[in-house]
Amino acid sequence: MRSKTRRSACTSISAALFAVFTCAAAPAGAELVDCQTGNAGNKVLLDDVITPDALRGESMRLQAIIQAALDRIEFEGQRLMTSNVVSSSIWVKRCEKRRPADASDFPPAVVVRLTDDEVVLELWGALAARSTGGSGLTLWYALIPYLRYDGRDDTIRGVSATMHDNRTDPLFAFEQAQDEVAALAYFGAGIRLARRANAQDQAQTYLCRALFHLKSASSPNHAKSPLPTEAMIAKVKALMIENHRNSRNDPGYRGSLRLIPDGKDLATCCLGAC
Repeated sequence: MRSKTRRSACTSISAALFAVFTCAAAPAGAELVDCQTGNAGNKVLLDDVITPDALRGESMRLQAIIQAALDRIEFEGQRLMTSNVVSSSIWVKRCEKRRPADASDFPPAVVVRLTDDEVVLELWGALAARSTGGSGLTLWYALIPYLRYDGRDDTIRGVSATMHDNRTDPLFAFEQAQDEVAALAYFGAGIRLARRANAQDQAQTYLCRALFHLKSASSPNHAKSPLPTEAMIAKVKALMIENHRNSRNDPGYRGSLRLIPDGKDLATCCLGAC
């Protein structure tokens, strides 16, 4: 994979899955290194989140917030797998010194390779002081299966950024990003599994989880989500219909999804109403 690097003086603060690179002077440039994705299963790649030395205290709190979100995704995936609801959990893989720049770092060949490695989401970002006061987090994401299978649909960007800003408490708004991170991970896993034979039940499960977190992220109790939640909810519901149709047409599928009658609101099935 090609590498684009700008040198800067950075110190690494490492945790189990998450490391924040603090840069005192020069801004962080893009840097691409191969990430060893390891074991089988759906994967979220967590790249570097850059923060200046002046915000070191806030970066540690941010680390805890994102760590909690990713721990919850892994825990829920393993619970579903233990309960035999899915056969493939979601794992978080830490990718140090990896910082894509934008969509240009995800050409078709890279997207195909990441899809083959079962990557459903890649995250990276930067924490910075705002000139108007307070701090802000720019969290970039790449929805790998969406880029692979639905990239021509421009209602949702496969590579984009969300901005989180709160002047009075710079990280209060960032806690709301937990639902967004979970929604993106489950959205990606649902798309990937919906394209696999005899995986319709698993796809439905992850699409239901994505729908739950998208609705939570767009709740009136939250600040307005920077995610295109309405477009993503519509996409999830469309995928549910497509997934249901595929369950009828897949001769190897023996699950219960094919027994649901046509025209049923499949989102209600997420609540056990089918």
